[in-house]
Amino acid sequence: MKKKALLTIGIIFSMVITSFNMNFENVDADETEASEQYIVSTKNGELFKDIQTKYGDCISDEAEKAESLEEHNTTVLELSEKEAQQLEKKQGITIEPDCEMEGLGETEDNITDVSEWNMQMINADENSEKSKDKIKVAIIDSGVDYTNGIKVAERYNLVPGEEDINIIYEDRTGHGTAVAAIIAANSKDKDGISGIAPDNVELYSVKALDCENKAPLSRIVDGIYWAVDKGVNIINLSLGTKTNADILEQAIKYADSKGVLIIAAAGNDKQIQYPAAYDEVIAVGSVSKDGNISKNSADDERVELAAPGEAVKSACFLDGTLQVSGTSVAAPHVTGVAAVLWAKDKSKSKEFIRDLLKETSKKLEDGSGLIDLQYAQNKYDEFSKNYQEGIDNSDIIEKNPEKVENFSETDNAEALWGDAVHTSVSSSSGLTGVELKLLYGALIYSDHDEDKSNTTDTLGDDAGISRMTYNWTFHGYGYGQHHTFDSSRKLLHKHSTKIRSNYIANTMQIYKLAMNYKNGIYTRPDKVAGIYDSDYEVIMDRLNADSKNGIVKTMRPSGGPVKINVKENGEKEKEETGVLINKKTVSWDKIFNFCVKQSNTNTTVSNNNKNRSIVILGLALHNAMDTFSHSSCSSDGALIKHDKNTSTGKKLADDASYYPNRVDGAVKVAKSILKKYQNERELSASDFNFSSVYKPYQGAFTLIGYAEYMNRVSPSYFKSNMASIDQLSTGIKE
Repeated sequence: MKKKALLTIGIIFSMVITSFNMNFENVDADETEASEQYIVSTKNGELFKDIQTKYGDCISDEAEKAESLEEHNTTVLELSEKEAQQLEKKQGITIEPDCEMEGLGETEDNITDVSEWNMQMINADENSEKSKDKIKVAIIDSGVDYTNGIKVAERYNLVPGEEDINIIYEDRTGHGTAVAAIIAANSKDKDGISGIAPDNVELYSVKALDCENKAPLSRIVDGIYWAVDKGVNIINLSLGTKTNADILEQAIKYADSKGVLIIAAAGNDKQIQYPAAYDEVIAVGSVSKDGNISKNSADDERVELAAPGEAVKSACFLDGTLQVSGTSVAAPHVTGVAAVLWAKDKSKSKEFIRDLLKETSKKLEDGSGLIDLQYAQNKYDEFSKNYQEGIDNSDIIEKNPEKVENFSETDNAEALWGDAVHTSVSSSSGLTGVELKLLYGALIYSDHDEDKSNTTDTLGDDAGISRMTYNWTFHGYGYGQHHTFDSSRKLLHKHSTKIRSNYIANTMQIYKLAMNYKNGIYTRPDKVAGIYDSDYEVIMDRLNADSKNGIVKTMRPSGGPVKINVKENGEKEKEETGVLINKKTVSWDKIFNFCVKQSNTNTTVSNNNKNRSIVILGLALHNAMDTFSHSSCSSDGALIKHDKNTSTGKKLADDASYYPNRVDGAVKVAKSILKKYQNERELSASDFNFSSVYKPYQGAFTLIGYAEYMNRVSPSYFKSNMASIDQLSTGIKE
């Protein structure tokens, strides 16, 4: 595998450093010696080029995901201990283990608060002022799901293997989505939440944490440099490490030198963590509902501010709500309040905003201050008038006279949070706890293919139902070239002509099977209206619909011999004679284990009717949402293919920024399906009419064959809604 030197993190100096070349001795490292990942920074570009030349073969795979750090003269190398020691001796080089950083959100098992007491405690429930200017806020976390009115201006995904994950469910743990919602959610759903500064921020999401809420230091540093280079005003870091890494501190100092306000979670185990411990960072502790410092919040004089951090209601996947705790949650409260205050006058310095937050806070017993948005707004003009940069401004306004309120008597509900952030209640599905994790994992299972480099992948060869040409009925593929097989599972041929596949009927058929499983019925359900016979057979076959077995693995040719046929005119043609991998089934227990691990939990899932049903429901949702990727057409009627978008580097079909209202349509249909599942009702054609969120811009996108497929499913519905359906459709041209 060719490796590229893309991860480069550097030290920015205000003085000019003379460039020089360095001669490196050969290191006689034992080839059998274990290697580790190190992050390496140099003082200047010439030295960095020498590192690239000498250690090009050692550049880590992790470096291939990064795009923003080469300008800062740093890379990530896989070195033996001996090699690292040798390199450490060189002048002008900083080298450190690429230590692990982790999201600082805690899990809960007992109670969930149904109120938004946190907003009342900091006086932010009705005090967010709209502003013309937007404050750019970067969240370096686990990603942000497309949900609850959280609008993300730009996304940067650093997690290997997740480049093309659907933004509707890109956040594998829910950690980043919960953080983003506290800052900027603008939900119109009565069951959703509203963040502190929905009208004041422009969000930038750096997805760095993996499905275990962990990331190597290099990803976090890369994210910091990327955010600064995007011109953000605030960086929220709800994560930390106990390791004081020089290269992390360099990145923090660089951001600080560019006028960026950095806000970080202090930590959940009494010891303050980094980067919160650095002077340039506002370290945020957590308070509980009774207004006292949380028992596990970091206990250190460097903790500057505090905010609610226990049993806080936030948002998750597909407009769900969850409960989250920890200093991870406290930090975005400070970020949201800072954004509201800064938006009043963007010419103010980060020091002004930091001092204003501190001087208007309610003092706590540990010396930190509980933020108070209302008091800060009331004192803003007076503080601004008397403020002087670079001096002590602690006496220029009256101290906050209000006492910290006690919200411990607010209404509670049964536990919704099991053992990870993504355990939640979805307002549109009625699923709780592990059930929602299972559903989330099933969405990912649809695209799963064997990862031989991942030793924790226990599903076996070709588990999952990826690959559109073999499993088109599960990926919203409405018209194209498919592979067909005979009863002995031998590949017959690739169709010489493209065939139709009714993605609407396919979703309805998978959903119908899910409802059967939910009710303990393990026989093939009747065909839904409008489904093609071949599609029905594929769905029933892949899902073992007439048994309690699991799901058939991805099917593809085994690489058998190729027969050469000679035509009468002498022309030769290849005939594929390979047979499919023997029909093998992944057990439900293995599927459950895979699905829940996608949301950072080791919970054992019972092999019962409801849980099998939820997995099949996830496959139905995936198919419905994939329709807007794989069967959408541009304004000129051309199918949007998987060609690369030159501006974003993503495949056009999977690029959410390309005809972005496709995502709105996918979410609308998915929520409608979940609502029907909650009420145990069958799907109908109306569940697939997304015209209510169809806002033509960039021309307008359409779905290929949409009108034709709606008519096959329900001629009466199509006839009465023809006008709205036709505008959403591009006809299939033979």
